[in-house]
Amino acid sequence: IDLKRYLDLVALGTIADMGALVGENRILVRYGLRQFAKTKRVGLLKLMEICEVKPLTISTTDIASKIAPRLNSLGRIADPIKGVELMLIHDIDEAQHLAQELDDNNTHRQQIERRDSDDVEAYISAHPQILENKAIVLHSDKWHPGIIPIIAARISKQYNRPTLIIAVDGGVGKGSIRTIPEFPLLSTLRKCREDLVNFGGHDYAAGLIINENNIIKFKKSFIELANQSLKYEDIVP
Repeated sequence: IDLKRYLDLVALGTIADMGALVGENRILVRYGLRQFAKTKRVGLLKLMEICEVKPLTISTTDIASKIAPRLNSLGRIADPIKGVELMLIHDIDEAQHLAQELDDNNTHRQQIERRDSDDVEAYISAHPQILENKAIVLHSDKWHPGIIPIIAARISKQYNRPTLIIAVDGGVGKGSIRTIPEFPLLSTLRKCREDLVNFGGHDYAAGLIINENNIIKFKKSFIELANQSLKYEDIVP
């Protein structure tokens, strides 16, 4: 087996998951970008065509800003298995159809993201007292659960504090958390685990499932822990 011919997928995965391009990652991505020029993956070629990316000159920016968002959009609002199918497909017409479907999904994802982001920002603007605390916790039954990780990351970066966004549906909340280095998540979530159905992730990005009737109690506990452990200078944007 010639493993070099899989380096295009290695580069795609490393860049899409925001892997640091140092050490062996940098070497694998460098040679992975070269492999894009030789790739025989019909689905990937059709996706690059739709993204207006040329295999011979593809860059990490092309992958991060054009190809990865279209693949990721499936996992956010549609069926992620279609992304796998696109990488494996041999039929050119079917590949064209699937690549177009990814593009359409990404456009739809952008519309949902814009709508929900505007709603979150409007809520924060209307309730400025939220920013008196050192963590932001918001929940609603209007937000799409596949979009909240993007919103949580954006709000956390904008206000430089731990941010939890919970999308509620049918009495169950799905939450996504992003944080700052001074406030690792897993130890905090363990302290509040009795309020949660489940949680997982790592210290800078995590997800959780919670019953709707426990959200207020959990929100209070999470914010109190942030207020106790963070200093004012930690949260200055």
